[in-house]
Amino acid sequence: MKTSIGLKLGFWLALLGILSTALTGYYAYTQSRELLIKSAEDKLLTATHVLAHRFTYSLEEISNDVKLIAILPVTASIADSGQRSVASDKRELAEIFSGLIEAHPEYVQIRLIGTANHGLELVRVDRDLNGPTVVPEDKLQEKGHYPYVFKTLKIAPGQFYVSKINLNRERGAHQGLGKPTL
Repeated sequence: MKTSIGLKLGFWLALLGILSTALTGYYAYTQSRELLIKSAEDKLLTATHVLAHRFTYSLEEISNDVKLIAILPVTASIADSGQRSVASDKRELAEIFSGLIEAHPEYVQIRLIGTANHGLELVRVDRDLNGPTVVPEDKLQEKGHYPYVFKTLKIAPGQFYVSKINLNRERGAHQGLGKPTL
């Protein structure tokens, strides 16, 4: 059986139409996919820049608080006398730490660590469910083996050491529970 030229021509035209439609669809799909990916990358980059600015601003605020604590006469008095410092000075510094914790909800703990006695904490205030809590002297810990202590001791006065973000450890256990610590 011979097929007519019209049928053959119709078949080839239909095949050409299907092929051209498929190629056009594939081209449109790849181009729209690339545009969506580029748009998502741009949005992610913008969000990253915004977060970087916020993080930098937060670090500046923290460093300003550290500068404030460092220039307080009571801080120098406690740091110079170490373990045998006057209890009233420690209470005064603990009140200052409590005020900072109340003013900054992002602060979970503020402490003054001495250079003597393997980096023993001299004053520490923690945030708990009831607000700031001054840690009693018998619960203060040695922190000299942590990088944030021994690396800080190696930098020049007036400079700040920013630790890696990790979970806070107290008495060998993680206290962070979803709260990264810097």
